[in-house]
Amino acid sequence: MADFRVLGPVEIWADDRRLPAGQPRQRAVLAALLVDAGRSVTPQTLLDRVWGDSPPRGARQSLHAHVTRIRQALHLVDVGEPPALVWRPGGYVLEVAADRVDVHRFRSLLAQAKEPECPDARRASLLREALALWRGEPLAGLSGPWAARTRESWRQHYPEAVVTWAYAELRVANPEPVISRLTELVGEYPLVESVTAALMRALYAVGRGADALVQYAVVRRRLAEELGVDPGPELRTLHQAILRDDLDAPHGRHPAPVTLAHPTPAQLPPDTPGFVGRAEHLARLDAHLPGQQPAAASTIVTVSGTAGVGKTALVVHWAHRVAGRFPDGNLYVNLRGFEPTGEATAPAEAVRGLLDALGVTADRMPRQPEAQAALYRTLLAGRRMLVLLDNARNAEQVRPLLPGAASCLVVVTSRDALVGLVAAEGATPLRLDLLDRGEAWSLLAGRLGRHRLSAEPGAADEIVDLCARLPLALSVVAAHAVMRPDVALAVLTGELREARGGLDAFAANDPTTNLRSIFSCSYRALGGEAARTFRLIGSHPGADITVPSAASMSGVPVRQARALLTELTDNHLLAEHTAGRYAAHDLLRAYAAELANSLDGRSERDGATHRVLDHYLHTAHAAARMLEPHREPLTLAAPRSGVTPTAFATAAEALAWFVAERSALVASVQLAAAATRHTAHAWRLAWILNTFFSRQGYWHDQAAVQHIALSAARDAGDKDGQAHLHRGLARAYFRLGRHDEADTHLRVALALCEELGDPVAEARVHGGLGFILNQRGRHRESLPHLRRALGLYARAGHPDGYAESLNALGWSHALLGNHHQTLVYCHQALTLMGRLGDCHGQANVWDSLGYAHHHLGQHGRAIECYRQALQLFQHTGERYLRAETLVRLGDALLAADEPGRANAAWADALCVLSDLGHPDIDLVRARLRSVPGFP
Repeated sequence: MADFRVLGPVEIWADDRRLPAGQPRQRAVLAALLVDAGRSVTPQTLLDRVWGDSPPRGARQSLHAHVTRIRQALHLVDVGEPPALVWRPGGYVLEVAADRVDVHRFRSLLAQAKEPECPDARRASLLREALALWRGEPLAGLSGPWAARTRESWRQHYPEAVVTWAYAELRVANPEPVISRLTELVGEYPLVESVTAALMRALYAVGRGADALVQYAVVRRRLAEELGVDPGPELRTLHQAILRDDLDAPHGRHPAPVTLAHPTPAQLPPDTPGFVGRAEHLARLDAHLPGQQPAAASTIVTVSGTAGVGKTALVVHWAHRVAGRFPDGNLYVNLRGFEPTGEATAPAEAVRGLLDALGVTADRMPRQPEAQAALYRTLLAGRRMLVLLDNARNAEQVRPLLPGAASCLVVVTSRDALVGLVAAEGATPLRLDLLDRGEAWSLLAGRLGRHRLSAEPGAADEIVDLCARLPLALSVVAAHAVMRPDVALAVLTGELREARGGLDAFAANDPTTNLRSIFSCSYRALGGEAARTFRLIGSHPGADITVPSAASMSGVPVRQARALLTELTDNHLLAEHTAGRYAAHDLLRAYAAELANSLDGRSERDGATHRVLDHYLHTAHAAARMLEPHREPLTLAAPRSGVTPTAFATAAEALAWFVAERSALVASVQLAAAATRHTAHAWRLAWILNTFFSRQGYWHDQAAVQHIALSAARDAGDKDGQAHLHRGLARAYFRLGRHDEADTHLRVALALCEELGDPVAEARVHGGLGFILNQRGRHRESLPHLRRALGLYARAGHPDGYAESLNALGWSHALLGNHHQTLVYCHQALTLMGRLGDCHGQANVWDSLGYAHHHLGQHGRAIECYRQALQLFQHTGERYLRAETLVRLGDALLAADEPGRANAAWADALCVLSDLGHPDIDLVRARLRSVPGFP
């Protein structure tokens, strides 16, 4: 029998004799056939694999010559049944058993070893045989894009095989053979923690615990330098066990296999009920399953087609069928590439969500988007996962979300053909067209029952035609028919025919041209108020809507709004995707907006916009006052009649509302800023959001909305708004570390406040200038500004600001080393803030007092002060300042000779700062590393 080798140089062997495989181009043709051994390979596929996208003239003749020479080489096999290269309809077939090709043999052995019931001794034996098949670089000596992609694809399976083999050997108390190969693998994959963990266990098992600790130190340093994270819990636990010398020994209890420190995600949306048809497309997706596709097959599939053609339904239905083939789980992201607002999900936001699903905690989340993407690829290396990227706008949005691991399968849906992914990443395109007539009829039958269609076959056929065999359109009409069981299908057909038309966004040849008439069936079934609410929802800011915001937009009571949304949901014009939150398909929102423009007057539409902006403005103001009761007062005009602001009983409720409505609030600022008549809404809402954004660390959002509103306030000549927004921008830029820009905005704000004659606002600007000077180390220069603020507050009779200025002066003196003076100022501030009930202000003062006591050598008192501050910061939802206090608490604990508790405080601070993406994490890491005996 002949054996074929591609896991190294491409070779043909018969017994112990190597047969001639020819020059590189001939070996490339042979390799291109071997990856599909036993399957038909078209001449065009061979041309693409061997010569790339631009084969030279005469490449087809050269291919025939290489095929002839390969046949001649195969004839030299004189043992057993010789392989044959034959032509079959559709292409060439290399007739050879898969287990005679080393790469297929390797995959088969690996699959057998992964069987749960396989004994460890048998598993180790299978994997030793599998790894022995690797003779160096796969496809050595072959060049070109296909060879490079294939080589990388195969190499992705090697680390998994080595680690699985290593643990099998460890469990049968045979650690020595694995150390050499694991050491090489760590050199190739220095950031894959499971590889390092296997090596550490093997080294410990042979009595080289010190070398295992060195491996941990190396990977910890690399993770910090390259990804900005610390080792995961599994590796840290292993490290601690080796330090304590109590890691389970191979000769006692066998070492446990690698356990991932992350959950197995299962993010698939619900399957589509009554899914029909698409057998060919399902089969083509099945061809990419693990173990089905050739080793070099693409691990990316793009599913494209027009809106409403059923792309998401297809891939979600298929994914549910095959979920068991991906033991490490599945990931799903709606990229919102074609939202009516044009606000697609940013790749960085999508990566962050994927990392959350993979169990990456805040303390391990890198600050930079590039590092987050690298960590995402690292976590997927060697894992068999299905990744669904739904509704992508273009290839650029998708690329940062592609795993590097060939063990993962990625399916992308989009209205765009994603040609870039096909060309550059080798994705397999799958175009989804309209249902055929039989499938369309089956879809209707599944929803309405075959008896109803059989009773009116002509009407059923016409519905299929009028819906253009578009699944979304058919589903909407079917839902409408279900809601009217006593109405003949012929009547529905007549209604569709009468309303025939198309959305302007879908041109003449597009099959969705007639969606207006399709949607109008459900629309006309609505009551008058529900129809009006549907029309207004088309211009609602944000991706979804709640009952209170719908009530305000429509100008109706909350109870009535809930009933209206239920009516819209029953008619499939809305979907309640989360309890109390409703969304419409983008085409439905476009349809709703068109209806509003044609049926509702300008005053009606403007009134709805004004009411929904009133809703968000007044609700946000109430929430902000709950979070910060002593915040600077802001005068708001009374909300219009019909507006229902939400009330809050606790700060926790207010914070939860801000988190849930964050995207809608940003969209509301954008909507208000775009219309000059709503400038007051824009700047006031942007100003109100400062507390939430600042305390929760959404500083980029904070800066963005302040900029948007500032432009609108400038255009409107609103100097009061400009003064507020310059201060808000300064606050955001300060937290982002852009101190020069913060200083510039504060000085512009100061001039505006002086012009407006607003002493309290002027005092706050002086306080901000003093704060920035302190951050720059110019502590003495900060004092005049802070004294000026104190005087302005005193003359204005503003006790809150006066107390804040006392604390700020105390802090400046602390930074100057005048710690006794700090205690005088801060105790005055604490007494005043206690009378006012200002929890956030008291937290700041306790932090200042802790700093002063620490530097006076009174470490116990400092620790008590810091703990008081932390308790209050936790109550107010302040994240960044809480992290700063944790750092200082750690410093005080270390000075009090309590390194363990200091380390714990710094670790808590690191968790918060990492979640915020703040550069201070490097300073905290340095503190953690400075404590001997702590990793």
